[in-house]
Amino acid sequence: MRPRQLAEALTVFVDRLRIHNLRCIRSADLSPGPGLNVLVGDNASGKTSVLEGLFLLSRGQTFRVGNARSVIRQGELETTVQADVRARSGRVSRIGLTRTTHDSRFRINGENARRMADLATALPVQAIDPNVHRLLEEGPNHRRKFLDWGVFHVEHDFYRAWRRYMQSLRQRNAAIKKRGPKSSIVVWDQPLVESAERVNAFRQQYVGALSRLVRSHVRDILGDVDLDIRFQTGWPINQSLGETLARNLTGDMSLGFTQAGPHRADLKFRFAGRAARDFVSRGQQKVITVGMLLAQADLLRARRDISPVLLVDDIAAELGPAYREQLLWKLAESEAQVFLTFLESTDVLPAHASDQLRMFHVEHGVVHQRN
Repeated sequence: MRPRQLAEALTVFVDRLRIHNLRCIRSADLSPGPGLNVLVGDNASGKTSVLEGLFLLSRGQTFRVGNARSVIRQGELETTVQADVRARSGRVSRIGLTRTTHDSRFRINGENARRMADLATALPVQAIDPNVHRLLEEGPNHRRKFLDWGVFHVEHDFYRAWRRYMQSLRQRNAAIKKRGPKSSIVVWDQPLVESAERVNAFRQQYVGALSRLVRSHVRDILGDVDLDIRFQTGWPINQSLGETLARNLTGDMSLGFTQAGPHRADLKFRFAGRAARDFVSRGQQKVITVGMLLAQADLLRARRDISPVLLVDDIAAELGPAYREQLLWKLAESEAQVFLTFLESTDVLPAHASDQLRMFHVEHGVVHQRN
């Protein structure tokens, strides 16, 4: 697809990106294309920081290790990131971030952003970074964040249900910690269960649609493999949440928190009949997780006619030439704006992607456009 055709197909894409004092980048001004944008440079050159700036604008947090102070260039007081986001209609929205060591301020078209959800809606971004194996290997918190990002963008009422659930959960946990009578705790069970059932229903429906798409993407790359994705609600399948809360009450009071509910949900992956985290290689993990990212993008386009911006950091790491070539073809065909980082330009892309490719070279925090 030609750049103009792709720009017309996308619902939003970043038309201009300006970064000041973000890690090793003093100042950068990029004009990305609507298709594939490739940043090439040595380790610690600043190419990942470009992706991090976009992620900060959308999520309000970094996908890298560190606190607010670590994002700011050494010796500076603040970092700023600004993106012009062009819609299919031609309208351009300006999203800005100023982060100091004390706080972060976000603006959309000159107005203060009231909620993080407003940023995620204005600039939907999903990322695959070198630590993507955490999604399969580590605790369920990573998988819940991945799941809820997808549900939030395709189900209008999910965020409201999730907020009500978290409010009820905080109230119940506060009552538990006060060590008052049981009646002061169970009074929160009904609102907790009602909102939990809505959150759970949204998640289950989403996982059902997502898992089919993930399997399709993964099989295109790895062949006819048996990949199974199962959703765990956060309480026993043979009990209602209300029953589980009643049975766990004494234990909850002893531990000081609510043990069961959507806040304990998880995704379980099985590969060829075995737990994926104990069986698959790092390269296969990357294929599975990129398949998950592409499946989320597919669902978002199908359900909401939105094309998310995809950030893929160091895709070549731990991948052989065949897997890498297949993944790059997938990304080139995704009809999304994609930002990728590579160490070497020779790693880059299939010949058919050249029409929609924009190349940038990053060295010592300075970004130069090549074409």
